[in-house]
Amino acid sequence: MHLSGVLDEVTVPRLGETLTTLVEGDERHLMVRMHDRLGVRCDPLPILLGIRWRVAAEGGCLALPAMPARLREVIDREGLGSVFTGCRSAEDRVLSGAGSG
Repeated sequence: MHLSGVLDEVTVPRLGETLTTLVEGDERHLMVRMHDRLGVRCDPLPILLGIRWRVAAEGGCLALPAMPARLREVIDREGLGSVFTGCRSAEDRVLSGAGSG
């Protein structure tokens, strides 16, 4: 999914609804790519964390590559940077470690 425009009191709940629909449709590996000029006027972190925990419980992930600086600052301040990485990087670490012993 690609996001551009503004995240505000109207669009953040819509984002949550869209992601929930994807998860309810059995999508477990999600990526939300945010335009570098995406405006952040409302904190999307509670929605993103809720979706992330939901897919993680099913072995999935929610990747957030190329976040706007404002959102990246909040995520880093809360120590959540590693929470929003893609599944492939975790699988690659497991696979590379599996054959080395």
